Amino acid sequence: MRMELPRMRAVALLSLLPLALLSGCGDGIDRPETVPVTGTVLYNGKPVEKAVVSFSCEGAPRSAVGVSDAEGKFTLSTFGHNDGAIAGTHVVTVSKPNPKADQAPAAASGGDQKLLNDPAAMTAEMVKMIEDPGALPEFTGLLPEKYSGASSPLSETVSESGPNEFVLQLTD
Repeated sequence: MRMELPRMRAVALLSLLPLALLSGCGDGIDRPETVPVTGTVLYNGKPVEKAVVSFSCEGAPRSAVGVSDAEGKFTLSTFGHNDGAIAGTHVVTVSKPNPKADQAPAAASGGDQKLLNDPAAMTAEMVKMIEDPGALPEFTGLLPEKYSGASSPLSETVSESGPNEFVLQLTD
């Protein structure tokens, strides 16, 4: 279940960068409608905290992404904070990186929260990953790898009429 950091971190950061950059943008941007999406991540029947959940719909300009809380609950964001996902059938991926304790750069630099609150810091981190991916720490996934890629067996249909509340049951 070993995941390469450049892939895991790049997916997470690239998914969040548009949200950070577009948070102040508004009128004049032509984008598809989104509908609220919430859910819960369970692994072997237990809630998963800090799981990165992504819903990807064919033809959508970007994926909807959320991070689960201590109860495993998540809310998806596509273009803005908690705006949901585009209606349609989505491939769902779920991952939870486990940084090696002695190699966690986010902890040393103020954490991932700093990156979420500072688009310039997020961009600098992405540039560093692109320029020298070998210098970044290795991550091991805490969830089965089968749920983390495009071939994930999870699929959900987001409906315009809702409710769009999903329980993602992960097993070994």
